[in-house]
Amino acid sequence: MSASKQVIKNFIWLAFGQLLSAILGFIYVIYLARVLGVAAFGLLSYVQAFLVYFLIVVDAGFSTYGIREIAKDKLKIDHLPINLILLKTIWALSVFLISMFVVFFLSISPEIKILFAATIMIIIPFGFSPDWVYQGMERFDCVSYEKIFNRAVFLLLIVIFVKSSSDLLKVPMIEFIVGTFTAVVLFAFLFIKIIPFSIKEIRYKNWKNYFFESIPLGISFIFIQLYYNIDSVMLGLMNDIEGVGLYNAAYKIIFALLLFATILGRAIFPALSRLYIENKAEMKKLVERVFTISLFLGMPIAVAGTVLSSSMI
Repeated sequence: MSASKQVIKNFIWLAFGQLLSAILGFIYVIYLARVLGVAAFGLLSYVQAFLVYFLIVVDAGFSTYGIREIAKDKLKIDHLPINLILLKTIWALSVFLISMFVVFFLSISPEIKILFAATIMIIIPFGFSPDWVYQGMERFDCVSYEKIFNRAVFLLLIVIFVKSSSDLLKVPMIEFIVGTFTAVVLFAFLFIKIIPFSIKEIRYKNWKNYFFESIPLGISFIFIQLYYNIDSVMLGLMNDIEGVGLYNAAYKIIFALLLFATILGRAIFPALSRLYIENKAEMKKLVERVFTISLFLGMPIAVAGTVLSSSMI
């Protein structure tokens, strides 16, 4: 299959999964904003803004590094996934324990401490999840099914168990339970059906190299997320929790409009990694095509979004 056709296939599967999961996500955001109220929803948004940085620290570039290496060399599929998953899981548990220690000494109310602690628990299944392995193998069908299932079950449980602002703590707890279950299912399917597990493939001596090769990627993602989330953090630090809620409710529309770029970037990354080794001329052509398509679709969205902003809000 040509690189362009593979990217199109990747994009279709990712679009299918991302759009459905985004729709489900948009529904539960609306539901939570209504049942929790402005203050509680603002507090949840404020805590979740910090969670994004925890997730980036936990990932530390491991996922991107793993996707790139598997796409470049399919022979690494025998040993790289299990080693990176183990390394990432240990790293996630370390970050979690350090975070719990720091939260305990923060000068905030006990209620907010508990909410922070419950929310930070989400980094454990995130560290354990092998979804990046499927991306490296360009099995985006599995990635899409996992996302849809995760958001659908999360929405269902939110509607069942969250009825008012008093149920605020249930939101991160439900997300932790659903995230853990889907991560375990992905892990089991990967190492039972796709890659037969062998303890001989665990290579501790390589972990140091994996870590230091991943770190530069992780640092770049931290700066990207600073750009996107520092506004919510600043509003929260200004003691305007209700403002955080109102601001994030509107900003969800912007993130929905950015979905196309996110999907396209993820769909093309494995192909670019592979072509960098196999055919750099074809890689350059692929980048030019993607840039042209992005510009063609992005300009109308930007103009229409600006003109219709008041109506959408």
